[in-house]
Amino acid sequence: MLTIGRLIFADLKNSEPTVQFIDQKSRLDCHLELGLTKEKCLVRGCIYDESLDGRNTTIPLCYFPSKIGYKVEDTSGHVYLLKKDPYGFKNPYGDDFKELIFTYKEIGAGLHVMIYPSGPVR
Repeated sequence: MLTIGRLIFADLKNSEPTVQFIDQKSRLDCHLELGLTKEKCLVRGCIYDESLDGRNTTIPLCYFPSKIGYKVEDTSGHVYLLKKDPYGFKNPYGDDFKELIFTYKEIGAGLHVMIYPSGPVR
């Protein structure tokens, strides 16, 4: 664990912790359930911002580092094949899917979105 200023980040995959500054408008909340503590945030490998007091609920105190998620591997019309970035952040809520299918369809003024794992239906 490393503290620089008021921003703390523990990278559990690497032996050397790193610190990342992510704009408050670009943060993805890493701890959605009640009972957030700095320790719980860091155990997940997320970034904890001690400069916020927690009263502003629109800015996450505990948020994902950059390089998370999936990359577009292939596309066909409104269907996208997404592959997990092998160097990206591990999902703190369970196992990652190696591939996902993302589809969308415009329905009038609405948008129908589906995201599901590729391969056999579960």
